[in-house]
Amino acid sequence: LAGPEADESPLNTKMIASIAQARKVPVLVDAAAEILTVPNVHLQNGATLVAYSGGKCLRGPQAAGLLLGRKDLVRAAWVHSAPHHGYARSMKVGKEEAIGMLMAVEMWMKRDHDAEWKQWTSWLDHVARRVSAIDGVTTGIVQPRGLSNRIPSLRVFWDRKRFGVAGDA
Repeated sequence: LAGPEADESPLNTKMIASIAQARKVPVLVDAAAEILTVPNVHLQNGATLVAYSGGKCLRGPQAAGLLLGRKDLVRAAWVHSAPHHGYARSMKVGKEEAIGMLMAVEMWMKRDHDAEWKQWTSWLDHVARRVSAIDGVTTGIVQPRGLSNRIPSLRVFWDRKRFGVAGDA
């Protein structure tokens, strides 16, 4: 339950959570590629658990992540991790990843996200100005929607007839 259009769908997190909760079924949102929201938007919308990748938006260790939500279920996941000898011991997260995740979350909370966004946009503006100087080429900065893969991107368009290249795969 995640992705750029997840909460714009008729089966959004609130709807699914209300159906699941009535049947005592937990709802896990896979927010691996999303920005971390505090307070957590998915938990506010009724999700039971939310899982984040450590190595994507949080810029932490690739082999780690965060599991947020209902305490008894988070604890159940913890019981199957190191140093316990549950079935998931072979997939344990080392102390280096645990400390790396702690640092990643602390840095995420301290980071100036607005300044970072302005920096990314200025880089794209610079490239856009240079590329748009070519006759027959135009550009546009795409602002992402939603929480997933939240980074601006640059689209480059050109006159197909002028360059003889369609750009289609």
